Amino acid sequence: MSESAHNQRLTLDAQVTAPRQARDFLAAACCAWRAEQFIAPASLILSELVSNAVMHAGTELDVQLRLTDDVLLLSVHDTGPDMPKTTSQPDPLTIGGHGLDIVSQMSETWGVAPDPGEKTGKSVWCLLRADVSC
Repeated sequence: MSESAHNQRLTLDAQVTAPRQARDFLAAACCAWRAEQFIAPASLILSELVSNAVMHAGTELDVQLRLTDDVLLLSVHDTGPDMPKTTSQPDPLTIGGHGLDIVSQMSETWGVAPDPGEKTGKSVWCLLRADVSC
């Protein structure tokens, strides 16, 4: 079986509308790729990643989607200097602070890749695998 890959990239301003724009972009890409099974879970995850970048970095951000066979890579890059912080036990009664916990629970794996060298910034990424039992 040959591996096919699809890539899409979108640059967004750090505005309150960015999460909605990212979700619309994701849905259009998944539909074009005939990968609609990713839309619901990836929309929630991408919304969290973009919201975090808007709130905490406040810089222009790049959203990248890459579909290879049954794996979708979501990546959000910003040029803010601070690395994402996770809490080991988020308080369920607290509003906010649950975004990366959601990403962790819903994705196969996720991580942060700092920009190399003297640059500030990072990419927060995650992998989603299609349900191959369908």
